[in-house]
Amino acid sequence: YLALRALALGLERDAPLHPYTREQIGRLTTEASFCARMRADPRAARVFVELIASRREGRFLAGSVARELHDLGLLLAMVPEFLPVVGRVHHDLYHVYTVDVHSVAALDKLGQLARGELAASYPLASRLAAEAQNFTTLAFATLLHDVGKAIGRRDHSERGAELAVEILGRLGLAQDETEQ
Repeated sequence: YLALRALALGLERDAPLHPYTREQIGRLTTEASFCARMRADPRAARVFVELIASRREGRFLAGSVARELHDLGLLLAMVPEFLPVVGRVHHDLYHVYTVDVHSVAALDKLGQLARGELAASYPLASRLAAEAQNFTTLAFATLLHDVGKAIGRRDHSERGAELAVEILGRLGLAQDETEQ
């Protein structure tokens, strides 16, 4: 819980994490027991959801809140279902990033749209993102849109939807948010 709380405070106070704090969090997220305790803690789930759904931009070493969560291992600690797509390459000409980086970049782009930073280029998308009635649902849909991509033999969106139900339930989102 405290690792996520440190990021929340950094975001709230517009301050980066101290290098020692980053190092310790990165070390802890390599321990399965630490990650299991984080996932079992409703306070950690609440702060994680707030961080993912934040429209604010932080001053983190990795850049955005989402990238910082990913770089420190906190994204995988809270969403271990994300592991199969980490480092997974898209096999077409249109995808520049690996699946995990693509998903985090998509979430970052959503934040830019919601903050109005891209209004000149994408006025409709910026307005819709800024006015979204449930930005949390939109943020998680964006983050998890390819989570089922590493599962073969089926449409990744079907498998991803099944995984999303499990993930969002564990994170404490309401059933109507999960259904959306």
